[in-house]
Amino acid sequence: MAPAMVRLSEIVSVERLLDDVAAGFIAVRVHENGNARLLNYTAKAQYASHWTKETLTCRGLIVSGAIEEPETCVLARPFAKFANAYEHTTESTFGELPVGRKFEVYEKLDGSLAIGYNLGDGLAFATRGSFVSEQAVAATRLWRERYADVAVPGGVTVLFEYVAPWNRIVVGYEEEELILLGGIDIATGADVDLRDWAFPGPRAARYDGFSDFEEIARHMAENDTAMAEGFVVRFLPDTASEASLRVKMKFAEYLRLHKVVSGVSTVSVFEHLSAGGTIEQMLELLPDEFHAFVREFGGELQEKHQELVEKSRGIATSVAGLSRKEAAQVATSQRDVPAGLVFGWLDGKDVANLAWKTLRPDFEEASRAGASV
Repeated sequence: MAPAMVRLSEIVSVERLLDDVAAGFIAVRVHENGNARLLNYTAKAQYASHWTKETLTCRGLIVSGAIEEPETCVLARPFAKFANAYEHTTESTFGELPVGRKFEVYEKLDGSLAIGYNLGDGLAFATRGSFVSEQAVAATRLWRERYADVAVPGGVTVLFEYVAPWNRIVVGYEEEELILLGGIDIATGADVDLRDWAFPGPRAARYDGFSDFEEIARHMAENDTAMAEGFVVRFLPDTASEASLRVKMKFAEYLRLHKVVSGVSTVSVFEHLSAGGTIEQMLELLPDEFHAFVREFGGELQEKHQELVEKSRGIATSVAGLSRKEAAQVATSQRDVPAGLVFGWLDGKDVANLAWKTLRPDFEEASRAGASV
């Protein structure tokens, strides 16, 4: 007998979910069939550390229809949002790590999360933010070419890492593949034991040699590499029906190379913002480790820019009735803003763009600029 469908309202508060969508903390993508939706937390949620049950659950959650419809059911429930180990503190939303609890350690793969769902025409895959990303389309094609005859357990969301030479981030993979990460029970969010599932493809490696959590950190320091991303640590819950807490730990050398690949620096943040981009848009493209730097440095740039624009406008307004010579005397005698910005207002130029040009920073990489990596 097929498992009962799970309504969206059974796993989250629909009212709070709609509030988070309206506030820009959760993005909604509509499937081409016009019904299914994919719900994903946004960079704004990360930027504001707005971690609620709803935003944590919406990490590629797929539902059958509009959020507000009472009959909308959950079609796929991936891993909930999980943080870096260092983000777990007494002051943070994530709280302290349960270091005394039993745990399992798995390799962290450097590809794209592939979330399995079925709309009645066979298993397909979405990525965390899209039904139709290149990786989602490729993962669906690959499954149907190689594994179409594999029966998927009912009521379970199967989760894979899609890797391919063309999808390289830092770690290189020679072959295109779907690597099994695990399965989540749609009703409870708990991990499902898939060791006996007849999936013939590769699975994420599990490492059983660690006796305590601190030993993992020592191992990573002593065996630093860019040939692997790191580990995912799953702390075991008290009962099989409870969701697991996961944390990620990344090698320092991997992060160094990722920074090179993504080009995170004072200049890259400046160029993004001065071209009209937002901090939230930049965060969407970066791993969590670089968010603190982008938020801090980008926020400072935005504040300085706004101050220059507003102060120069005020001075320009005050001298608008003066002669050019008199206005120049006022503009050049003050030190709050460059005189060119004042004249920019008087001459009808794009002062916002002129203000950005005065703020271009010296090049400094994220790590040396204070990023917590």
